[in-house]
Amino acid sequence: QRLVKRMEKKLQEGQGKVLPTGSPGKVGFCDLLKDRIKGSLDIIDPYFCVESINLIDSIVPNCDIKIIGGKKGPTGISPDLDNKLVTFRQKLKSLQYGFLDIKVTVHDRWIVTKDRAWFLGTSLNGIGEKRESHVIELTGSDYQSLRLSFEKWWQVCEQNSQVRQYDFIRKIEWN
Repeated sequence: QRLVKRMEKKLQEGQGKVLPTGSPGKVGFCDLLKDRIKGSLDIIDPYFCVESINLIDSIVPNCDIKIIGGKKGPTGISPDLDNKLVTFRQKLKSLQYGFLDIKVTVHDRWIVTKDRAWFLGTSLNGIGEKRESHVIELTGSDYQSLRLSFEKWWQVCEQNSQVRQYDFIRKIEWN
């Protein structure tokens, strides 16, 4: 809850970036992240979908990506998203996709790198679409708190996969 209060304060103080609708919002988001992703990118987005990949495809260098999305269907991942992840993987060092029951776990959307994080006011697939949105950068203890939360949620994905024979996490890795 302290993190939420600090984010609200940052918004009130004008520290967040507003992303307009249309192409300027998508371009602004890509420009914001493009030079800040070094080595790894972790994404938390319960509504992660094919359109989300289309947006991040233009900004990610050859890096390691972990995505936590919401569980969809009996296998946890839609066939369209699964196929798109296989294609997208060819551009990356590694790609792992875990999914959680979004009703009980997490609703917010986050992007986490090695040294900072961003709170997104919408899902990746919504940036530049129907409404303006906002992005708030988190550093210091706020970043550390979110980094620990991501690791905790990722462990839940991994633990559930062992119990459910990969119903909750699918690892896509080629070496």
